[in-house]
Amino acid sequence: MQELGEEAAAFEEVRESLLRTFRPADGFEQMLVEDMAEIRWRRQRLMRAEAGIVASQKRKFEIEREWKVANYGKGLGALASDNAVC
Repeated sequence: MQELGEEAAAFEEVRESLLRTFRPADGFEQMLVEDMAEIRWRRQRLMRAEAGIVASQKRKFEIEREWKVANYGKGLGALASDNAVC
């Protein structure tokens, strides 16, 4: 979890908060609350991943745009030699 920028203690806080709120009365309710904690945690992870993907795509678009602006008017010969360097 640490590789993803997550802390196990933070997950436990979410889990414990849900357990205090819902106070499961039996094993089935306990399972439902545990599932809620896991789903909540995964949803937060997906939202971070989505934000990272969007930021990455935005940066890629910016780089491509800067490259096109820098190479505007150079002609195909210059573009081919620039591509060979890349």
